[in-house]
Amino acid sequence: MNEYLELSNRPAFRFTAAMSASVPFEGGILKLLMHEHQRPAHYNRFLRALPRDEIEIVESRLAFKRWQLNETIYDVNAPLHCVYFPLTAVSSNIVLMESGAAVETSTIGREGIVGAHAALGSEHVATKTLCQVPGQVAAMEIDDFRRSLEVLPRFRYFIGRFNVFFINVVSQTAACNRLHRVEERLARWLLMTHDRVLGETLPLTQELLGIMLGVNRPAVTIAAGALQEAGLITLGRGLITIESRPGLESASCECYAVVNRELDRLLPDTFEAKLAPQEIPEEAPV
Repeated sequence: MNEYLELSNRPAFRFTAAMSASVPFEGGILKLLMHEHQRPAHYNRFLRALPRDEIEIVESRLAFKRWQLNETIYDVNAPLHCVYFPLTAVSSNIVLMESGAAVETSTIGREGIVGAHAALGSEHVATKTLCQVPGQVAAMEIDDFRRSLEVLPRFRYFIGRFNVFFINVVSQTAACNRLHRVEERLARWLLMTHDRVLGETLPLTQELLGIMLGVNRPAVTIAAGALQEAGLITLGRGLITIESRPGLESASCECYAVVNRELDRLLPDTFEAKLAPQEIPEEAPV
């Protein structure tokens, strides 16, 4: 089975047959082997939006690494040293309260950039960013990022549009958390994560889901149990398997479709299939 073609039907990621590759799984977690005909622009939607000449320059400034589950990417008030283009990993932005309570405000996967707010003049991070789903990212040092903003007009243009998208997502999430039932929000969150990974099994614990949804563990148990009883998911130990994506789409609140429409409006997916080959190392220090 060609797993990339399966991803092509998911809203955020429309891959082409030319991007097929061998993708083994280890312990249910994706380990992607990137072959010589594949480049960062094959995996990250933001990079695919750039014209070919700018992709060449941006890719020359990238280094590659693998994020681990729950790894801290940015700590609160920490300086920005790098921005990241997720290839197979997913990040989560967490707001921490004085009481110790935590809630997720947004997630970013291969549709965008982690740390794009640096383009707005920010030199520090206001929220904690964790790795929600382990995988590969392409990292750009902050000086290279700012230099790219200065000399690459389309890069600068799409960074601005991605920041608008990100602000809109945070606003939509705030409204969703206030107005929609936990079961609807869980279905939406599972769909968003499913869009960003390969395969049907997601490495998620109920504790993590509670942070993501801003509710206590019993509320997560009830909502997840309802989705499982409806045949939409199967719960395992630290894992959730998607059994019916159409069913989850029906169970989700309107916010899932709203966010995808906004992504299509602000960051069109215009992958150029004739990029020259360039081997991507599986991992390299940043």
